[in-house]
Amino acid sequence: MSSLWKHFIRLTSGYAKCKYCEVQYNVKKTTSSLRYHIQNKHADKLQAATSINECDSESQSEDEIELSSTTNKRRRLTTNNLDPKPGQSTENNDDYNPMSEAITISLVKMIAMDMLPLSFAEGPGIEQFLRTVCPEYTKPSGSVIRNRLQGIYDVVRNKLISSLNNFPHISITTDGWSSRANHSFVTITAHGIDDQWNLRSFTLDTLEMSESHTARNTYNHLKGLSSWNLYEKVIAVVHDNAPYMVAAIRDYWSNDSEIDVSVRCFCHSLQCVVEWALKNDVLSECLRKISAVVGHFKHSNKASTALTSAQKKYRLPNHRLISHCPSRWNSAFVMIERVIEQREAITCVLLDKEVTTPESMKKLLLSNDDWDYIIDVKKILEPFDVATRIMSSESQSTIAMVRPTVHLIIKKFLQPKDDDSGEIHLLKDILEEKLRNRFLKTTSVALCGLACYLDPRYKDLRDESQSYRQKVKDTLLEVISIENTHHEFQTSAKDQREKDLEYLFDPERGLSGDLERALSFENKTTIKKEIDKYDRELTIPKGDNPLLWWKSKQHKYPILATYARRYLGVPSSSTPSERVFSTARNIISTKRSCLLPENANLLIFLYQNREIIEETD
Repeated sequence: MSSLWKHFIRLTSGYAKCKYCEVQYNVKKTTSSLRYHIQNKHADKLQAATSINECDSESQSEDEIELSSTTNKRRRLTTNNLDPKPGQSTENNDDYNPMSEAITISLVKMIAMDMLPLSFAEGPGIEQFLRTVCPEYTKPSGSVIRNRLQGIYDVVRNKLISSLNNFPHISITTDGWSSRANHSFVTITAHGIDDQWNLRSFTLDTLEMSESHTARNTYNHLKGLSSWNLYEKVIAVVHDNAPYMVAAIRDYWSNDSEIDVSVRCFCHSLQCVVEWALKNDVLSECLRKISAVVGHFKHSNKASTALTSAQKKYRLPNHRLISHCPSRWNSAFVMIERVIEQREAITCVLLDKEVTTPESMKKLLLSNDDWDYIIDVKKILEPFDVATRIMSSESQSTIAMVRPTVHLIIKKFLQPKDDDSGEIHLLKDILEEKLRNRFLKTTSVALCGLACYLDPRYKDLRDESQSYRQKVKDTLLEVISIENTHHEFQTSAKDQREKDLEYLFDPERGLSGDLERALSFENKTTIKKEIDKYDRELTIPKGDNPLLWWKSKQHKYPILATYARRYLGVPSSSTPSERVFSTARNIISTKRSCLLPENANLLIFLYQNREIIEETD
């Protein structure tokens, strides 16, 4: 039996647990991560075991010989006194070579951190490069590279689990996507506020969904969070509006809190509002005309060349026109914005009879009324584009900003003006109605209401009705009171039992119920005092960081600070999961379209958490 198992406990789940630090590793396919861990984290234990068994060196197993040799030589060799033999392999030679080992580790980390394919190390280019810089080095095989990557994955994963253990509550985002090879995946990211009041984000898993996209199957994948010890900590699941995703959270996610864990992605929902408005007959016809103009310049080399010349003539940016793609957020706005920017150049080319035929000129040339309408539409859609970009930021946006942002758009950009045309007035009405129905018309206080109140930038809830403000405070008071009463009741009962051996609560007399009710009343009084004191605080500027405010005030408001840390860490959108798609597109490219799903998860995970790799020894 390998001497590795002197340092680890084999678990039935296919994992092994270190006897010294209790870190767990997946050993279903390889034990290389165990060797990596014991060599780098517990070399002293390995050295002690080697000294005890020196006299039995002839009967040592292959793993034991490799481990003892590795540890001893690592202690006494440096890169300055090495004389590696030509063709020496770092994996198959008993003589440990720190320089070769360092190159192998760097090569593996480069694959992980630069989104390179697993086959990169087998290519002729890297072979020539290594032969030039280190002729004595023999590059490892593909299986060795894969095992080393798995070892790094296990180390990084355990570091993440250790970090996440310090978060009392976690929010997750999730979204689905498909690869070029038509594999379906679901990506999960985790978010929370650490004890230093920093907003942290982590990519956890990119899992293949080979089954049909049903609510049950989606939920089963989300249950994988239990392997991260997170399932019970999740207070919010941010997701898109796909019916199967909505049903998975609504119908299957168990939740003891009175607050619904389901949070629909703000950016997805905002785009649904815009897409509905784009169906307006007048605006739809306007977009059709603009799309025809853009298509003309994209499909005609002559027109495209003339446009470049016209841009120079009018000193306009050398920008290409952009097509409207319904699947891309705000693409209608971006197309309109670019066409307005290039108005002079576009008109110049379309009026040039040497470039544009009379038929095309008649069909494509926009009238002054068209341009006036386009400019007005651009002004209306611009705040939706800005809001999408702001709320897509992982480091800045939380659900606390959702309702204030919607109120701001309605109040500042969608109110009718005297000089509005009938078409513009109608467009504003449509957008306002859809915004209110989707974001503001709710009978219950959702997470975003509590988060908004606990954000010192928006704590006054100035755009909300008086009844809604009171409902938010009542809900928060109830949530805190229930949780604190339950905790204190258990603590008080335990203390009573320990100090009084004659403790004899009679269930029929309801003494425990009396105690709980007394604690509940006392708690509510204490909590309400803290809420009243918090209400007297002035709001802070919208550009300030609310987490820094809470960091300085957490001792003044110890109860509310706990819930601010819980709710202000919930993202407003599922874009963190969607950003993984761009990583995935690079990793699962045409060249690597046959990449196995488990390898895709490995490479995506390592790239997304590359900062931790840099910290790894």
